[in-house]
Amino acid sequence: MYPKFIITTDGVLRFGRVHLHRNLLYADDLGCNGGGFWEVDPNRSIIILHGRSADFGGPDFGSGVRCVEWGRELMPMPVFYAPNYPNLDPLEIVWVV
Repeated sequence: MYPKFIITTDGVLRFGRVHLHRNLLYADDLGCNGGGFWEVDPNRSIIILHGRSADFGGPDFGSGVRCVEWGRELMPMPVFYAPNYPNLDPLEIVWVV
């Protein structure tokens, strides 16, 4: 199981620990606007998103994120995207609690 995320076409940023990104889609989801991997930075108390989904491609934050579905393993905290991972500069804000 791997820490992965997707963005549904409804603007839900969904986190989980799954083998495949498509395992994060629910039967009533209309589709996906990409995904990638997540990790927690405990020193800054933030979640960093990076990478891309082999199933759906890279994340498209252009349509906006309207809500976040946190898995049981995560505490709600700010979410950032690292477009040049592993370089963490710049970090783009995706979600603020």
